[in-house]
Amino acid sequence: MPIQKATIQQTKEILKCALDVMDEATVGNVVPSWQKAKELIWPFLNNGGFYLVYMENNTIQGWIGIGTNYDFYTD
Repeated sequence: MPIQKATIQQTKEILKCALDVMDEATVGNVVPSWQKAKELIWPFLNNGGFYLVYMENNTIQGWIGIGTNYDFYTD
């Protein structure tokens, strides 16, 4: 099955890419830092968020985060 819920090890591999993802997601408008990445990732994971991974030849080819996020500014 090529798409599955990420294991703990796979989640760790995904998190290693956090700074690249932050740079791409903000189109370079935010200077990526581990502090900013932690502020985004830990609440997501601690509130039940998880990743689905697409696997090919036992290698992660892509992923998507599934979870909820509450924006305190806009409710």
